[in-house]
Amino acid sequence: MDPHDDPSRPNPVRPPQRGYILDAENAGELAFEDGSFDLLNGRLLGGFMLPAAWPWPRLLRQAGFLEGHLRPTVIEWSMGTQRHSPVFKDVLSGLERVLPFLERLGLAARAELTALDRQAVAEMQQEGFCARWPLLTVWGRTPQQAEQGGHHR
Repeated sequence: MDPHDDPSRPNPVRPPQRGYILDAENAGELAFEDGSFDLLNGRLLGGFMLPAAWPWPRLLRQAGFLEGHLRPTVIEWSMGTQRHSPVFKDVLSGLERVLPFLERLGLAARAELTALDRQAVAEMQQEGFCARWPLLTVWGRTPQQAEQGGHHR
């Protein structure tokens, strides 16, 4: 379960009114009107963007949002934890998608990538496997929401 959807957490993030999946490879091909989104979910950004390049509060201000906030979350998904299986499945899905991308970039040959993939999958299933997944939730309020007193967390 995504911790942002956990009803036991105070002020859970609400699902967006309209949803789109933005593929980083095709991001330049998509054009959306201002105000098209009420929630953006960037997953696995570390795969192509270093954390130092994530200027979220500045981007919120530039987009006209007020009161930019950050909330870090860490998912413990070591072997034997409740979250191991669902996160492991996410990682498997991500590996499936990223291998052809890495090959196209010329970072490694397909055979080498396949061997690394098999090694990673084997290690994630070992009894002593330990892992944490850091997440960052960023939000702000539009001037209209601030006037109406809505969406404050």
